[in-house]
Amino acid sequence: MRENSSPLVSIIIPYYNLGKYLEETVKSVLRQSYTEFEIILVDDGTDDKESLRVLDSVRECYQLARVISQRNRGVASARNAGIRCARGKYIVPLDADDSIEPTYLEKCIWFLETHPEIAYVYTGVKHFGDIDAACMDEFDFERLKTYNFITVTAMFQKKHFEEVGGYSIDTREGGYEDWDFWLSMGERGYYGALIPELLFNYRRRSNSRLLQSKEQHDQIISDLKKAHPALYVKSETDGRRGARGVPSPASDASSINHVLDYYAVHGYTYRKYMRNSTWSANAPRINLLCIFPWLEVGGADLVNLNILQWIDRSRFNISIMTTLKSANRWYDKFYHITTDIYALAHFIPEEQYLDFLLSFIENRRIDIIFISNSFAGFNMLPCIKKYFPAIRVVDLQHMEEPSWWGGGFPKIGAHFDNCIDRHIVVSRYLKKYMADNFDVSPHKTEVIHNGIDVLNTFNPDRYPLGQFRREMQLSDDTKLITTIGRVCEQKQPLVFVRIAEELVHTRGHRDLFFLIVGDGELREATEKLIRELRLENYVKITGYRDDVCQILRDTDVLVQPSLNEGFPIVALEAMAMRVPVVIARVGGIAELIDGHNGVLVDKDASRLIEAYSDAVEEMIANKDDLAKMRELARRTVCEEFNVDNMVRKYENSFTKLMRKQTQ
Repeated sequence: MRENSSPLVSIIIPYYNLGKYLEETVKSVLRQSYTEFEIILVDDGTDDKESLRVLDSVRECYQLARVISQRNRGVASARNAGIRCARGKYIVPLDADDSIEPTYLEKCIWFLETHPEIAYVYTGVKHFGDIDAACMDEFDFERLKTYNFITVTAMFQKKHFEEVGGYSIDTREGGYEDWDFWLSMGERGYYGALIPELLFNYRRRSNSRLLQSKEQHDQIISDLKKAHPALYVKSETDGRRGARGVPSPASDASSINHVLDYYAVHGYTYRKYMRNSTWSANAPRINLLCIFPWLEVGGADLVNLNILQWIDRSRFNISIMTTLKSANRWYDKFYHITTDIYALAHFIPEEQYLDFLLSFIENRRIDIIFISNSFAGFNMLPCIKKYFPAIRVVDLQHMEEPSWWGGGFPKIGAHFDNCIDRHIVVSRYLKKYMADNFDVSPHKTEVIHNGIDVLNTFNPDRYPLGQFRREMQLSDDTKLITTIGRVCEQKQPLVFVRIAEELVHTRGHRDLFFLIVGDGELREATEKLIRELRLENYVKITGYRDDVCQILRDTDVLVQPSLNEGFPIVALEAMAMRVPVVIARVGGIAELIDGHNGVLVDKDASRLIEAYSDAVEEMIANKDDLAKMRELARRTVCEEFNVDNMVRKYENSFTKLMRKQTQ
């Protein structure tokens, strides 16, 4: 690595006879998205021949300019020696058998730079090696007095280290010198905070110091009480501000996620926070930054996942930012695609989102911004275009929502039309809707229908028939009627229950079973209605399931009585699994279902429940017609709406935009 004359961060790696792991540790540092750092390797008297050979090899191979040698004095002394020589403002100790994820440094730096009240920051821990586990502990100084939930690998300022006096070499050798250090920080009013992501990888070995020290825990607590007596005496300062880290921000109705034209109202001037250099300006790939609200379970999110999962990575570098605080339950799915994920709410305040985004665009030389359903993302577009006018912006629109902002995200996309180079919509219907209602030029709008993987994931021949039925204890003669999606007003689960009532109680179809797969804010109300209508033996809510393909394999009919839809992924999935669909005639559905491969129901039908019930009853009454509809449904998706077709269209759209830029 090149010698950095003015690093912002110093990574300190103490090394003693760990040749087996050293290279992996060093590589994890060299893969960091933030590059203004130095590595200081402290050889703590290594005497194993192989470890000495590895040390020389790693030093030469990776051009490590800063290697300190000392006689064996222990890990605390080694860290102290390295930190004393450090030139960085920030320090990260990293043991020679552990590793950090590629965005560790960048996120920790931004956290500390934007949270001056916090002295140090740590992340969630992924244990690997002899033990596989994960832990994510919020900062709580009172708890820290009796249990060390913070690993040694955290980021803190060198000046605080010097004030504390470094790691105590008097603590008993057993892996708790870092615990003593955090307590010493707390004595001086310096507290920490958690970035809730698994960015530190801690190797668990059967002979590790941590496992040895747990056997001495009671004695160590006694030692700590003697070293820090004031901390263990109850006092009025125990609850002082900051002792629990960063409080969760309250929902602010005047924030970037709620106020349209936020920066036009409040004003903004860009100042670059930190220098950084990562990808080459001459790289042959297109640098694509995706801005999403979250990485959650849902149809729009699955479209995003499919695009990024199947896009040609030899042509595109992928980065992702999310703008809403969320559990991000699909984080791991996206992380398998790219480690370059930034859940902004995890490490910077909302008022700093734009600072980070603009710095990121400049540092990474972003070519295209791809935005989908992010209110904050749309709000930042005018500033992005102001400071980076050459950047290309593409938005993806799924469906209109007349009850929200007078049209939902299509209305918001139209509002920022002068900042957007191309609108991609999932249906011809939506293209016309945006042109008719918001004067968006059809020449600027491209239709790309959603697509799914029909060969591997949604292939009925890959799943055994009857497995889910056995789980639910349903006979082969029972017809399974399913609806899939969030249990919310848009999906109308209460209508689905009323359809069950009509078919079971009114029409006497006791051979039907109704399944609601999903969860959401209307679950309690839906369960209450099921009880009131005496349908407990006929309707069940499963909650969120990750085996949708197996459920669809045993489903006879999918019923989706939604108020509005775009081009629903769930319909594609069902049809690919040879499940005929009864669905509301909304959005772009008519571009998928034509009456032969499924049934459309007018959402404004005067007898809505009866209309859905008629469609289901007619389907299950004629086995031959149902079999034909099953085959036609799958053929439609395989031929027209497969993921390969969809992704190639996105790639071509992005590539054409880049060509226009160079013309």
